[in-house]
Amino acid sequence: MPLLISSGRGPVFDALQIYISGEDIEWDGAIVGLRHGRLAGVVLPQEPPVLVAAHGPKAYAVAARSADGVITNLGHHSANTGADDMRDWMILYYGTVLDDGEPLDADRVVDAAGPAATFQLHIGAQGMVGHMPEWKAFEERMERIPADRRHLETHRGHLIEVTDLERPLVSADLIRNATGSGIEEAGAAALGLALPFYGTLLFVTFLLATGAVDPVV
Repeated sequence: MPLLISSGRGPVFDALQIYISGEDIEWDGAIVGLRHGRLAGVVLPQEPPVLVAAHGPKAYAVAARSADGVITNLGHHSANTGADDMRDWMILYYGTVLDDGEPLDADRVVDAAGPAATFQLHIGAQGMVGHMPEWKAFEERMERIPADRRHLETHRGHLIEVTDLERPLVSADLIRNATGSGIEEAGAAALGLALPFYGTLLFVTFLLATGAVDPVV
């Protein structure tokens, strides 16, 4: 199982490799280490591949220098253009598979793909929907919230659920532009075309009834 890290600091990786080998390390002035007992089922040392959650050239460079690969979402924001060679990368792909005749703004689709669509509203003008009226409406609603609490409300339910404030903004156009939702045949064709360029595609849909995220590789 890959170990996923979000960091732009190369020394983190050196320390991490020592840490999961079972040795103690000094970090920020404190000694830290793993102390799992036999019953925990953890056997050290471990050597899982380390993937960096990277969304731009600086973090890509850290991954190339210090890690074993990259996990990214190429739709994270408009500046995330990827790299020339992504065959060893893990690519997140958000959406849901539509039933025959099911519209993109159906309640089930909003529940399944809405958290990914509203994630793009949270990113702001740099996101993939910064040109859409739905993002402008979201920005206007955020401006009504006191400035010292705005950051909290912006990220309420982030990638977990659609809030009451956001739900009127989750239109068919928003889901179409912000996710890979579509009928099964179209989605399979799109993923098939992408596979030669990426190492792994991770298709994620949201199951709010159980509070779980259902990944399909």
